[in-house]
Amino acid sequence: MSAQLPEDARKPAPDENGGDASALIGALRDATTAGRPREATALAGAVADLAGALGPEDHRVLGARFHLARAYRAAGDPASAVALLEQVVAGAERLLGPDALQALTARGALASACADAGEARRAVGLYERIVDDAARLLGRAHPDALSARNNLARACEAAGDEARALSLYDALVRDAEAVLDAAHPHLALFRRNLERIRPPEEGR
Repeated sequence: MSAQLPEDARKPAPDENGGDASALIGALRDATTAGRPREATALAGAVADLAGALGPEDHRVLGARFHLARAYRAAGDPASAVALLEQVVAGAERLLGPDALQALTARGALASACADAGEARRAVGLYERIVDDAARLLGRAHPDALSARNNLARACEAAGDEARALSLYDALVRDAEAVLDAAHPHLALFRRNLERIRPPEEGR
């Protein structure tokens, strides 16, 4: 999903920890974006302290954990990312509801981390739910809903189910061609994935 899980998902009441939380989230995000994920993961203790001060399901704590998980993935530690994102998903669904876009984003991040961690079957199950939720919440023609289908196909491929992946890619390309501009980057990606997995004898 293209949505983010920001620290201001629900406007906080002013308190003495608000500035520290925003600064911490900014430091986590900026270090990871700049290609210094280990600098971000070194802030794990500060994230734990924030959770102790504000509570584990405060929206700012969820935002900090989300960005710390991104740093762990970038640093090559997807297992730590999975553990954090499980907490983020549970918290976001309780705080905002399972249909909130932030919760959908968190589930997508968890699915990606599971794939990175070699939990291919679990990633498939998560992406199946995301595909259904994205179509329902965003509409089947939305680029993010189409992208979710691409992610499911990739997860099936990683899990060794190439027949299902091929079927998913084929249907995705046909549907995307009907709703996306010919120059849309998503469409080019979907076509490349289909051609990559399509058996040579099927041709183009």
